Amino acid sequence: MSDLVKLAENRLPADWTVSLSEMWCQLRPNERELRRQGWKLHVSATVASAPQVLARSLDVLLPARCVFKFANAPARVGELNGARFARGSAGKFITVYPTDDDEFRRLAAELDAATTGLAGPMILSDRPYRAGSIVHYRYGAFVGERMLDNDGQVVEIIHAPDGTPEPDRREAWFSPPVWAECPLPEPVPTEDVDGVLLADRFVVRQAIRHANKGGIFEATDRLGGADVVVKQARAHVELARDCLRNEADMLAALADFGVCPAPLAYFEQGGDDFLVEERIQGVTLRGWVAGHERMSWATMTRMAGKLVDLLDRVHSAGIVLRDLSSTNVMVRADDTPVLLDLEVAARQGIVCTTVSGTPGYLAPEQRPGAVLEPAVDLYALGALLMLMITGEDPLLPDGPDRGARMARWLDLIARDDERARRAKPLIAGLLADDQRWGIEEVRAFLAAPEPDALGPDVRRLLRDGTDYLVASMTPDAEDRLWPMSYWGTGSDSLNVHHGAGGVLAVLTSLDVSPDVLRTAADWIEKRLLARTKVLPGLNFGSAGTAWALHDAAKRLGDDGRAARMIDVVKRLPSDWPNPDVTHGVAGAGTSALALWLDSGDEELAEQARRCARTLVDRVDGEPLWRVPESFDSLLAGITDYGFAHGSAGIASFLLAAGTRLDEPAWVRLAEDVGRMLCDAAHVDRFGARWPAGPTSGGRPLEFWCSGAAGIGAFLIRLWQATGDERARTLAELAGQAVWTRRWRLGTSICHGLAGGGELLLDLAEATGDDSFRHQAVDLADAIAARAAEQDGRLLAPDETMIEFGADYAVGVAGWVAFLHRLAHGGPRRWMP
Repeated sequence: MSDLVKLAENRLPADWTVSLSEMWCQLRPNERELRRQGWKLHVSATVASAPQVLARSLDVLLPARCVFKFANAPARVGELNGARFARGSAGKFITVYPTDDDEFRRLAAELDAATTGLAGPMILSDRPYRAGSIVHYRYGAFVGERMLDNDGQVVEIIHAPDGTPEPDRREAWFSPPVWAECPLPEPVPTEDVDGVLLADRFVVRQAIRHANKGGIFEATDRLGGADVVVKQARAHVELARDCLRNEADMLAALADFGVCPAPLAYFEQGGDDFLVEERIQGVTLRGWVAGHERMSWATMTRMAGKLVDLLDRVHSAGIVLRDLSSTNVMVRADDTPVLLDLEVAARQGIVCTTVSGTPGYLAPEQRPGAVLEPAVDLYALGALLMLMITGEDPLLPDGPDRGARMARWLDLIARDDERARRAKPLIAGLLADDQRWGIEEVRAFLAAPEPDALGPDVRRLLRDGTDYLVASMTPDAEDRLWPMSYWGTGSDSLNVHHGAGGVLAVLTSLDVSPDVLRTAADWIEKRLLARTKVLPGLNFGSAGTAWALHDAAKRLGDDGRAARMIDVVKRLPSDWPNPDVTHGVAGAGTSALALWLDSGDEELAEQARRCARTLVDRVDGEPLWRVPESFDSLLAGITDYGFAHGSAGIASFLLAAGTRLDEPAWVRLAEDVGRMLCDAAHVDRFGARWPAGPTSGGRPLEFWCSGAAGIGAFLIRLWQATGDERARTLAELAGQAVWTRRWRLGTSICHGLAGGGELLLDLAEATGDDSFRHQAVDLADAIAARAAEQDGRLLAPDETMIEFGADYAVGVAGWVAFLHRLAHGGPRRWMP
């Protein structure tokens, strides 16, 4: 128990209840119940001031017998005030839930008076009680009521006066609902950083980036008219000022070496610190690499030599950068690299107290207690060379022998990349966990490198991935059956894309215990049948979840569960604003068609027909489907070519439905879509790719959701059904695209290698050409190259490339499904 909790409990009357969670300690008089929503108070504090802030706040809140909570330990206060904590939630040490507006006004005044003079950061989502006060307020939910929105996301809500639910938004600015009348008078406006004059010299024009620790701004120096960059460190945000002062010191120390922006000024204004430095014109090194796709060996080694020279100058000044990365190097128009963001740079030989750096570029020895040496920057140099070859940041999850794993990854790239073959000894030497190459060795190598090769064990990856999915299931948990990826935060816990439905579907096709399947199916069905809101989508709605439960029930011999899931699919909306597969009508239709083919239940066939008719009726002219602008959805207004959100996925359903249900008009509409997609293809030496949609304006993509992997899956099925040779040609070129660009892709089904591998297996099965299967093996090797030992298992990461969420679409379950199909055959999931 922390000293903060002890402080509160020692003063707590007997008729109060204490509730402890991982983050909070809530105190409630036994007779008090929370309102649903209203105006609430927040009191901020620093780690140092938290005990005194809490003690003085207790003097007010305990006699008032008001419900409140506080961060339960100094470490939690540090997290709330952390430089990278979410701006809309940061700083809220104490939260107070007044019974009504009268109590709100009284407690606000008393808390302000009690805490005057104590330190705490400004809370960006709230309005301060007065200028300089650590007491703040906002309108919001008291009890954490949640609902599923139309995109399948779980959101916290409040209710308008007419009872309509709406999101409880925590923006990084004061933004109460328009209908919520504030009980306190409007304060006198205060200056924001944007558009103001700093130090009577620097005119801020616009923000480059915002963070809890402070913003970065473009400005003009009135003394000479030069463009400058202004960095802000907000008061009382943990380490923000320390980092900014350190950056100023490092810039000064390197000012004569020509490797970084010139420091121009450092000052305090309005309680915050500001650093002003020269503005470097150019692009980040990551952007430069993107603009030199498939760069020559000469171009790569020329930039490598410049980076070596830059590091040599930094190290000769006695400094270690610690965070040399693809975004912390700016490349000028003449290809000269310049260092940015030196906030964690340090003098050589000091003891490391915190781990600071960018994932993928962080040397394994950068651990608390280690002495900082130039070798940590040489590791990052090796990672930058990997970036130049692959075009992507070299992200691998933490684990033993990360340098050796990076070398194995490079071996696979080297199979068909001459630059990688030549660079392998150099990169392996720079990424070595010990006996890392020095600058002179790097310079010597750039004249005469030698290649090498190695391959990973894909079968072990499949076995260990399956074991992980079984072992990571937590049936006693209420909210999540499996650990989700970062991208699944807030998503429905039952759906196919991020939730338990997708993992269950994969396990059903694997050799796992019936008890595992039954436990998972029981957990999912209990929650699915309790739902009052049923969404039609295959990935983000109930269509895919019901399909997964039906298949699991069939394997378990549970006819009752199978019948219940058929009833769920029959109840799915067939007339829904979103037409697509993942969120909408085509997803409901696909599920109905698949379960009809399995069960013979004619009501399911009629459900599939209703969905198809809805989609046909919405075509007006060109075979594209648009999500209505008026629909309350993040996808409102989009018109997409891809499988997940657009024409390819919808046409796949219409093609299957038209073929199976004897509706030639639907097949002809699918053919129209095929011709449109063939016309829209971008064909080059990499293969065929597609932009997200007709008006997207972005680069052509390789993904399943939008791009080659998904559109190719539709086109090869169109060729099988109709004999359209152009569709086959473009499908095969789509397969070429995902194969040739495999080192640019992550591991996932949705945006990565597993989705591309599924297309290559489709092509192999449809055409009988085994070369596509060999290419699918190459994609499996590329997945294995990203793998790491985790608790004795070899695992490839999820879409973050450093973590291991179980999700089907962006996590472990997706690549397990692909590897299992590659190794053992069988039909492709989610295709009728």
